[in-house]
Amino acid sequence: MRKFIPFAVLALTPFLAMCRPADIRPHFKNCDYDGAHSGTVVKLRCSGKGHSHSSALIDAKKAASFTVAAHMFKSATDRSRFTTVERRFYRAYPNFIRSCTTDGTISQADDGSVVVKAKCQVDRSQIVKFLKDNGIVDEKATREEIGNPSVAVTTTWPTMNPQWNAIVRSSANEFLTSRQYNATDLSSGMKGLKSLQRKILNSDRIPVDKKFRAAMLLGADVYFEVAASRKKSGPNVKGVAAVKAYETTTGRLLASTNSFGREYPTSLTASEEKTVKEAIQNSMQKVLTQVMGYWRSDASKGNRYYVVMAGNIGADAGDSMALNLKRTFQRRKVKCPTITAQRMVCTIRSKKDPVEVRIEIAKALRRAGARSVKRAITTRKLLIYYINHTPSSGNPDALPPGL
Repeated sequence: MRKFIPFAVLALTPFLAMCRPADIRPHFKNCDYDGAHSGTVVKLRCSGKGHSHSSALIDAKKAASFTVAAHMFKSATDRSRFTTVERRFYRAYPNFIRSCTTDGTISQADDGSVVVKAKCQVDRSQIVKFLKDNGIVDEKATREEIGNPSVAVTTTWPTMNPQWNAIVRSSANEFLTSRQYNATDLSSGMKGLKSLQRKILNSDRIPVDKKFRAAMLLGADVYFEVAASRKKSGPNVKGVAAVKAYETTTGRLLASTNSFGREYPTSLTASEEKTVKEAIQNSMQKVLTQVMGYWRSDASKGNRYYVVMAGNIGADAGDSMALNLKRTFQRRKVKCPTITAQRMVCTIRSKKDPVEVRIEIAKALRRAGARSVKRAITTRKLLIYYINHTPSSGNPDALPPGL
């Protein structure tokens, strides 16, 4: 009988192989960073492989998710822990991907498989939450690796000359994106805001300058004002630029500087554009150096959120809500300068994952007696909640009192 056992095992081997769980890991694990990334959204260029275009795109999405996760592993122990949950991780890839598209180009591998190249945007906060919930990494440690801040930019030129305005704008954005900063032009970005966001922006009741409110609605951490001009001196011309950088949630001035471009003869082709661009980028470099000093030192303290609560709060409930927020996020990390019967404005600093922060805020408000808590707007820096507000049937888009 024993003589037949090896033959039986050999005969069953193909069937046992068929019963093994399929390998759901991506074929290509290393993606390239696609120019700009922020703490929340990471942009990548990834390859994917599969038996069809759709399965190859899924493979690219898994590769993008793993690339962001692997960047958080600090040791061989972290990587070893990940292997125990990687099947769950790859099954959860739809939670991590904001978008992933191809240009339609498809190539074929030697084995007949389809290979695609995709541009993917990954929600880093969701990956942090998964790794933290599964005990793979320490979220506080990953806070040190948040990447570059997202920047909203406004640009001005002394005259209403569309050509020069475009030169100033492209020079500032080119400088930021070439250094892997997620840059948004504030004037053009505002055109893409939804109707509710536009209503909030036009509300004068939230005590914050509209330009900072707009930057927060676009998810920016830092707001840059870039102004440029040119000075002619005889046959020569020289560019001049002034740049200021502010923290969006507080309006605090982080850096300010003026710089010049080199002086060129006006007879030189494109001399004016060249010196103005140099002036802008010289100023941007100086300001960015100061901003990054703030950004790195601030990173260990956690994200700062600007939280607005509006509706039928009540005369005394605001104090109870503020107290519950302070208990949840530590007293010294919560400031509520505005508390009325219809509106509260608070800033909260927290090292928790953004998803956790939103959940904890809602719990704290309900503990304080709020009958209904609805989160109307969520961006990286700005959270707006409707408290005890039921829109009328005649105007479901009406803002609550306090906005």
